[in-house]
Amino acid sequence: MKKIYYLIALFVCSAMLLVSCDTTNGPSEKDIKNATQLVEAHDAYYSTQFVEGVTNDYWMSFTTEDIVMVDGNPMGTGEFVYLEVFPKTVENNFPVGNYTIAEEPEDGYAWAGWEWDMGPDLGIEEGLFVIPQGCFVYVLEDDELVETKYILSGYIDIKGTPAEAEVFVDATFNDGSKSTYYYKGALKFADYDAGSGDGGDGGDGGDGEELNWDYEPTEKGDYTAVFDYCEIGNWGDYYGDGIDFVDVVLSGLEWGAMFNVCAPLNSAENIYGTYTVKSDYSEWSVVPSPGGDMNYDYASFLSTGFEDDVYTIAYYVASGTVVIAEDGITFDVVSHYGSKIKGEYKGDVVVIDKSTQYVPSKSPSKGKSIKFVKATAEDMLYFGVLKNRVHR
Repeated sequence: MKKIYYLIALFVCSAMLLVSCDTTNGPSEKDIKNATQLVEAHDAYYSTQFVEGVTNDYWMSFTTEDIVMVDGNPMGTGEFVYLEVFPKTVENNFPVGNYTIAEEPEDGYAWAGWEWDMGPDLGIEEGLFVIPQGCFVYVLEDDELVETKYILSGYIDIKGTPAEAEVFVDATFNDGSKSTYYYKGALKFADYDAGSGDGGDGGDGGDGEELNWDYEPTEKGDYTAVFDYCEIGNWGDYYGDGIDFVDVVLSGLEWGAMFNVCAPLNSAENIYGTYTVKSDYSEWSVVPSPGGDMNYDYASFLSTGFEDDVYTIAYYVASGTVVIAEDGITFDVVSHYGSKIKGEYKGDVVVIDKSTQYVPSKSPSKGKSIKFVKATAEDMLYFGVLKNRVHR
């Protein structure tokens, strides 16, 4: 059975409409008393890099009483509430303010909820890989996701300090229903940018975790990998480095491979040639892997040792070459711990020119922009946003 891996490349595409910001909104004591109580805060991060057109991006998640988080996923019966706001100014890394929910990302607003169908970008049928964005709510019953509700209008009011925060949400959903939510407690935001690493050895993972090589066997080996699936996307000069950033995905029965390669500027579909592994982001180079963390491994690397479509072994590319031709791909690489791996894909090599696609929001971190996920496809289908929020 062919295993096709899902890239978490969060290129957010949407034409949106501004609404005016009303900072006079605020909850009354009665509003707070009648609101659905959020009892625990979970992910809370901020960034100055991801969303274009805004100064700061703060995202956070909360759960109601009977929801627990298991391996990053909400379980139980209740609601999981995800919020994203764009404060213009921030003191002590805490986004105090009243944010009207609007469709377009802009300073002083919260981002209305919407769904991004990632499937077509990956050659997967529509509706199979839909990831919620902006402000939304997961509704769960007995560990099962029964509904995703997108907050289209209303406001989010944030007060207090990281140690004693108050968050009130007045929400109108996409189905016309309304609800209010209230959280009181600690809410400390982490600097996501500081934890996003630079693609070098010993960097940090997306959640600040130290990158490591734990998934690669330390004993050297010689391996041959055969693939029957290939997908390539050219994102153009996405980093502004004067090269075209290209992702190459290969899949087979026993092996998977992910390479980030740097083609000459404006190559479009004509990227055929020989690429050498090195870390300077120059033309005709392959980006070496900086390692992995508990959730992801970062390109370029190979995966194997599959159990229920989830790999258990990774080989992080440190040196070697990759040859891309119109009728196939071959590579000869050496991994971090010295294993030698040769691979081959025979068949048409079609390059999708994505450089002209509208990519408004998330600026990637070099060397970590494409990720294979240590999770099942089913996990990613419903809860990918919890682990992979806006993170290409």
